[in-house]
Amino acid sequence: MNAILESLLFYEWQIAQAALLAALMAAAGIWLAMRRQVTFSLVASQAAVSASIISQGVFQSAMWGQHFLAWPIGLLLAWPFYRYSLRSRNSEVVLLGGMLVYAGLSELIAAALHVRMHFVQAWFGDVLTTAPDDIIPSVLLGTAAAAVLFFSYPALLLQSTDSEYARVAGLPVEWLNTLFFLLLGPLLIWSIQMTGMFVSMTHLIVPALAAIPLARSVPRAMLLAALISIGATTLAFGFSFLEINNGPETLHLPTSSLILVLTGAISFGLYYWHHRHHLRHKARDRRTASLTDKD
Repeated sequence: MNAILESLLFYEWQIAQAALLAALMAAAGIWLAMRRQVTFSLVASQAAVSASIISQGVFQSAMWGQHFLAWPIGLLLAWPFYRYSLRSRNSEVVLLGGMLVYAGLSELIAAALHVRMHFVQAWFGDVLTTAPDDIIPSVLLGTAAAAVLFFSYPALLLQSTDSEYARVAGLPVEWLNTLFFLLLGPLLIWSIQMTGMFVSMTHLIVPALAAIPLARSVPRAMLLAALISIGATTLAFGFSFLEINNGPETLHLPTSSLILVLTGAISFGLYYWHHRHHLRHKARDRRTASLTDKD
């Protein structure tokens, strides 16, 4: 136990970075679910992987150049599919096709630029090797997102739930769509660069599946989803520091896989508890109604 605590303290900045990004991605996932753009997030994730690999190939020795070149490239790659997802009701096939195109493109780019290891890192992440200063962009992105929500929450909520009514009401729908894209894009790209695509997409999609049915408001759903992701991330790092003796070798469980498993387990557990609780309430209401009718 002492060894685990020492490891947690030694990597405190890296774990804080992963937990902060997990919370931001989970909160963003609530909005993606409300806007019915979860499928688009798959395309955006592959575009972010391609952009990350391109930036790593161009700036192989300059870390900050790698990080920030990926943002405009990723936004340019994802923008056409984002616009299409807004205009078409049946866009899933085209969006999934775009995901496959960008997945193949990232493979080709990695081979052409000789950055195969960067390709693996973009998929699985390696947050423990990041510098403490890398948490600064995460804090800035989180602050920007919080400021936008504070000043435009009613308009963004109405536009996300009923865009046609928002347009009739005179809200700047196109501007709000662009604003949402400019907030989500850099956040998703940065999260993939730090923690990998699998972890980022898990936080973006899975906690929302449990948080939305349980919570009765968007802020509560965002908070619950963020807590799920933070809890799963922290526990995963703790378990990954456990030493497993395998004969002459000592093994450690992979952090990324643990985050995926724990996020899914916590989300499913909460959803199952809510579902059972809801069924018990319905059964009790039926019994009460039956007794009332008899009286």
